[in-house]
Amino acid sequence: MQKESKKIQWYLKIVSICFVVFVCYFVYRHFVRLEVGPTNEEVFIQLQLNTKEDIGLLIYDYEVNGNRFSEGIANADRSMLKHDGTVTLSFSKEHLKVSQPSVKMKIQFRVITQYVDPNYENIYPEEFTKSIEELTLNMEFGKIYYMELVGDTTHGYQVIESSN
Repeated sequence: MQKESKKIQWYLKIVSICFVVFVCYFVYRHFVRLEVGPTNEEVFIQLQLNTKEDIGLLIYDYEVNGNRFSEGIANADRSMLKHDGTVTLSFSKEHLKVSQPSVKMKIQFRVITQYVDPNYENIYPEEFTKSIEELTLNMEFGKIYYMELVGDTTHGYQVIESSN
C-alpha cells in the first residue's frame, strides 16, 4: 500500500511539472510579443551600419508636413557606434503630428566621424561632420523600412534601401 502511495505521489509530481511547463509555454506563445515591431501608430527605419570604421554619432534631420525635427543616436557610454551595428529609428503619429495611415518624410543623415558630446542643437565640428544626400521616403505606419549606411570617412557615406 505504501508503495502505491509513493507511485501516485511521483506521478502527480510529473503531471504537475508537465502542467506548469505547458502553462508557461502557452503564456509565452500567446501573450509575449515574439517579434518587436511597430504598432499601427508608428513606423520604424532599421538602419544597418556597414561602414569601414566605427562612427561617433549619427544625426538625422527630417521634415514631415512642414514640421522639422532633428535627432541623433550616440552610445550612452561615450563609445563609438560599431561599423557593423544596427540602429532602429522609431517615429510615431503623435510625434510627427499626423493622423494619416502613411507619411511622406524628407530625411537627411549626418555622420559625425569622431565621438563628440551630443548637444540639443545638433551642431558639431565641421571637420567631423559628413552629410549624406537627403532622401524622400513614403512610409506606411505599422511597417519597418530597412536601409543600410555604407561608406567611409575618406570617400563619404550614403544611405541605401536594403531588402533586409
